[in-house]
Amino acid sequence: MMAPPLPDTRFDAAIMALVIFFVPDPAKGIAEMVRVVAPGGTVAAYAWDIMGGGFP
Repeated sequence: MMAPPLPDTRFDAAIMALVIFFVPDPAKGIAEMVRVVAPGGTVAAYAWDIMGGGFP
């Protein structure tokens, strides 16, 4: 789901854990996270640290 039916600035934080590699449009996914987080909130994403710069 790339456009969750959530109101703008609803949450204090949005976190994408271990999925950024699997999101069809990562920039749009992050933009949606920013959209639903209130000003001053936290938006974070993290993934595996794969040696040698590889991807899953």
